[in-house]
Amino acid sequence: MPSALVDATQRGNLTSPLGICYIKKVRTSNYMNHLFTTKGGKLMPLVQVREKAQITLPSKIRKALHIKEGDYLEAEVEDNKIVLIPKILVDKAEAVTLSKKGEEMLKEALEDVKKGRVKKFKNVEDLIDDLHK
Repeated sequence: MPSALVDATQRGNLTSPLGICYIKKVRTSNYMNHLFTTKGGKLMPLVQVREKAQITLPSKIRKALHIKEGDYLEAEVEDNKIVLIPKILVDKAEAVTLSKKGEEMLKEALEDVKKGRVKKFKNVEDLIDDLHK
């Protein structure tokens, strides 16, 4: 067991004034011999980095965020923590050929954006209401 982790069953509790992460082996119907640590008195699943830096997300987390095999997660470091953000990939659209009128409308719209002639809306409903005016 890594030196930063101390088995909680040997220590009798899950807190440490030194910030050491004590672990506890839990056997329930949902978690068969899984390791947990604490955060604010709450048991948190402990994830181990395996060969080739792979990890397994606990099933409760996957289910809560509807993460399935093959899904993509954006990974970033924030305040010395690893943050995983579920992402959805969208297929690249095929090239579109605009009519002469469409080309003119697009050019006009891009010019409006460059010159700041745009409106901002709080939600889609407000945008649609403005279009119907």
